[in-house]
Amino acid sequence: VEVAGVSLSLSKMTLVVALLGYHAMLARLVAQARQDQLRRSSRWLRWFNEVPSVLLIGIVILVVVKPF
Repeated sequence: VEVAGVSLSLSKMTLVVALLGYHAMLARLVAQARQDQLRRSSRWLRWFNEVPSVLLIGIVILVVVKPF
């Protein structure tokens, strides 16, 4: 049981760290946009905008369902 708990915690923490990485990358994109040096297409930005939703859904599933 303890192995499953560690695995669950590690999975949740991995998704949270990925969310923090997303936030850092977003800050970099905002800085590029302010300097008018943004090289990403609007299509890429729309897809990139969905990343936190997917991560948060994963986090909520891990917290509520506790699959392992």
